[in-house]
Amino acid sequence: MSSPLISATLALLVGVLGYVLPVERVVAELARAREDAPPLRIEARLSGIVPAWPERVVLELHPDFGLRVSDDQGGQWLLRQGQLVMGNTRRAPLWIPNIEILALRHEQDLLTWLARARVNLGRNELARCGESDCYVLGGIGRGGQVWLETERFEVLRLVLPGGRELLLEGYASWTGIRFPRTIKVLDSHGELATLTIESLSRARDLSEEDFLAPVAPG
Repeated sequence: MSSPLISATLALLVGVLGYVLPVERVVAELARAREDAPPLRIEARLSGIVPAWPERVVLELHPDFGLRVSDDQGGQWLLRQGQLVMGNTRRAPLWIPNIEILALRHEQDLLTWLARARVNLGRNELARCGESDCYVLGGIGRGGQVWLETERFEVLRLVLPGGRELLLEGYASWTGIRFPRTIKVLDSHGELATLTIESLSRARDLSEEDFLAPVAPG
């Protein structure tokens, strides 16, 4: 996490001078805050617009190897840099949230993710997000966006290609790791799905091999 001195300096620059950091500087600070981030295992309850969707899902989030998803109906998918690598359906279900950015800890990985999400790396703006201030990487209303709280560098909103949007709400401490309590998936018509986090734990036993096993497409 960024130091109090850095946070205070950034707040002073923003508040007094109206200065907004370049995207690359924000990404560097985010990577520094995440340098010791562990792999995570997240268990969640799913609700959404399709009654046949599963009720329970597991998200395994690794800073280096991607996002592995499974559900209580036998579904399995692997995403890396926002792209479906393998799974037992040819497309990732609508309810799967593209949340790799919550775990990435290297500057180049973060910049690659932002580029794939069509975030304009030359534009950063400041906006209110609830009771906080947010950097809006990519700029407001201009393609891909990452809304990043300026004090804790917590991702609060993602605007993604294809009209998809994620709202990450209710950040709390899960055994010392701050993570949202709910993740909402939306499109231009409204809310598609809500994942309510029920448990989160470190998953240090996850290895690269866990993210290589193929699943036959259906």
